[in-house]
Amino acid sequence: MSQRLRHVIASRDIIIREMDVINPVGAVNPCPSNLAWLMFRSEGRVQRLRVVFPGPERRASLQEGVRRVGGRWVGG
Repeated sequence: MSQRLRHVIASRDIIIREMDVINPVGAVNPCPSNLAWLMFRSEGRVQRLRVVFPGPERRASLQEGVRRVGGRWVGG
């Protein structure tokens, strides 16, 4: 697996690096196609590091309890 930088958001204390993931051809258990590295800094050094993988599509997770009324989605 390799990663390609897609986007960076940074402040004094937090850096977020969005990455595209390139899986090897024929990978049996491939990684999700993107991820984000969250780096929490203090005194100019990374103190904590987290990897965040995307969750299921938001619309799919909201389908329960949501209904269409008069052309609008309501509930949730």
